[in-house]
Amino acid sequence: MATTAVAKRLPKPDWTNIQRRDLYKNIYVGLGMGAVFSLYGYFNWYIPKWRAIEEYEKNYDPFAEMERMRNLGLFSCCPPDYVIEEKKQKELAKKAKKK
Repeated sequence: MATTAVAKRLPKPDWTNIQRRDLYKNIYVGLGMGAVFSLYGYFNWYIPKWRAIEEYEKNYDPFAEMERMRNLGLFSCCPPDYVIEEKKQKELAKKAKKK
């Protein structure tokens, strides 16, 4: 008798909609975690990256960079300064010899 009395007092297990409840729980947890990590990424990666880019653009001089690359000889259409100077010196030497 004692065992049946205990069994009658226990609530009937609720097996209905278990998958639906778990699905809703997983959706809400996923949305919450997505929002948290999106904010974390925005403030810890995105904003510092764009601050660094803005700082780089403030200090960037395209003309100085062009001169540096030209003097390294990277452009075949724009000879380096020392080549131009050598040509000028040769022309001046030719003109001096003619006179």
